[in-house]
Amino acid sequence: KVFLLPKKKEILIFDQTGSHNFFKYLKRYNYSILRTRYEELNIPIFFKTFFQFKFNYQSYLINYINFVNPKLILTYMDNNPRFYKLKKEDSNFKTVFVQYGIRSSFNDIFALKSKLKKKDNKVDKMFLANKTICKKYSSFVNGQTIPIGYFKNNMVKILKTKKKKEILYISVFRNYKNSQRIFKNVTYGDFFSNDSFFFKWLEKYCLQNKLKINILARSDNNKNFLNEKKYFEQFFSSPNIIFENKNPYKHLDKYEYIITNDSTLGIENLARGGKACFVCNAPNKFPLNTRKFGFTEGLKKNGPFWTRENNSRQFKKVLDYLIKSKRKSWKKYVDKVVMRDKNNKIFQECINNILKN
Repeated sequence: KVFLLPKKKEILIFDQTGSHNFFKYLKRYNYSILRTRYEELNIPIFFKTFFQFKFNYQSYLINYINFVNPKLILTYMDNNPRFYKLKKEDSNFKTVFVQYGIRSSFNDIFALKSKLKKKDNKVDKMFLANKTICKKYSSFVNGQTIPIGYFKNNMVKILKTKKKKEILYISVFRNYKNSQRIFKNVTYGDFFSNDSFFFKWLEKYCLQNKLKINILARSDNNKNFLNEKKYFEQFFSSPNIIFENKNPYKHLDKYEYIITNDSTLGIENLARGGKACFVCNAPNKFPLNTRKFGFTEGLKKNGPFWTRENNSRQFKKVLDYLIKSKRKSWKKYVDKVVMRDKNNKIFQECINNILKN
């Protein structure tokens, strides 16, 4: 409970998640964070909302915003429908969101878009991964779309080092029970059901080609990491499993051969000038298929460095391409799925113009 009224600010960051990524670009401005996941409750704003006979959380948020009176509201939560509705209530401020990661119908915003009425949703600027995603968002949110790639990736300088000719597998491990439901009759057990087949094949392929296997863990805390480590040790004889909860990009820049199923990091590696192959071998059923590489962009199910099938012939094809091909042969595909705006210059210019005007 917070008993003091919030302070007036030029910028209000909507939701704390990912908010630290904005800080370096906001040094010349004053800003604060509106925590939107019930972490805190501002008592004066709560009572104001209550005495207006408005008994919903959206009204509380609007009252909070109106009191702070910002010129700009920013969020890293591009898939939060609450944010789209802020402009409906008040247009004295500009609203901007930045895409956080891969978007799909897999527990994500595209599963909801058929229920979202475009006339109710308005954002001034949407900074998104590519032109296809821009079109997707434009189908259910009014506002200007700007393709810039992935914001956090754009921030991190590319290390110019000689890359190790080793495999780095980017984990998509999730610490859930197999029985946990994703959608109707689809579970996390379904999502991981083909892991064993691919990992055993990969172990054999690496032995034959004398390639070392490194695994970049997905877990961001020690407890989950231990579970993840045990999971991979079932399939690989001596993997080097890397725990990293600060800067995963430095590992992308160190290794020549990147493999993943559907990690955003794999796509970000392409934007960094690296090579990555995508073995999207989970069952091809909704909504699992919507997260697979190239699905949203309308690419074929199999390509030079990706496959959406679970068979060893396709595995060999994409791994061989990863190992043997030159990076320049990838460019025509990379431009369709991701971009890179170094140090988010387009974003910076936009924000400065909004606040200047």
